[in-house]
Amino acid sequence: MNLKLLNTALELPKEVAMNFASELFDGGSSCEKDEETASTIISELAARGYSEAQYFLYCDSDDNGDSETAIPWLVKAAEQDNPKAQAMLFVEYYAGNIDWLNDETALECLMKAVDNEMPSAMVMLGDQYFHGSSVVEVDQDRAIVYYRKAANLNEPIGQLYMYFRYIEEDEELALSWLRKSAANGCAEAKYELWKALSKEAFKWLQEAKEDNYEDAVFDYARLEETDVFMERDTKDSFRIYKNLIRHNQTTKKSII
Repeated sequence: MNLKLLNTALELPKEVAMNFASELFDGGSSCEKDEETASTIISELAARGYSEAQYFLYCDSDDNGDSETAIPWLVKAAEQDNPKAQAMLFVEYYAGNIDWLNDETALECLMKAVDNEMPSAMVMLGDQYFHGSSVVEVDQDRAIVYYRKAANLNEPIGQLYMYFRYIEEDEELALSWLRKSAANGCAEAKYELWKALSKEAFKWLQEAKEDNYEDAVFDYARLEETDVFMERDTKDSFRIYKNLIRHNQTTKKSII
């Protein structure tokens, strides 16, 4: 353990010390990896009541399968009003890992995280109202309020839910939310965006095919082989290929 680094770090403001310890733990551009020193810094910060360090120790212990150590650190962080810890208490309760909470107090933990402006907690609370639970009646309008709050805070799942909310009544608005969600890394949004834009592209392909544009006719036949946007019709696709050849309409594409 590097005692010089340890003593220097603990003289820094706690946020700065925590950031330094996190980088030291993983190894970064500004320092070599030193898990032992980093862990000691974080443990000392946690002992001094810094909730981010306490939450880090929860995550580290949980990753190592040590729930007996992890949960007490999570509770300490939640008591310090750490929104990540508050939301995670709710998750751990419903995962069956905390037997001294009940449905009401678990929901209170989640709502505290929402009050602390945690976007993912807003999505979770929205889910509670959207589907209902033992302590929350179904209220989909209220669910949308929380989804929208999360979406406005750039939470990708909230943005995805906004897409599903508006797709039937305002496609342009829905797609704007979907693009934001995809840009923020939501894999489901990326797939939904591919489907949505592909349907639009297919519409234009159909029109070009009806205008007998050669490349469009060929691509349309290729899609008939895949049944991605239409019922599979291999027989008709090869009829189109034969017609293209008969009329000496050579293409740049090859039939696979």
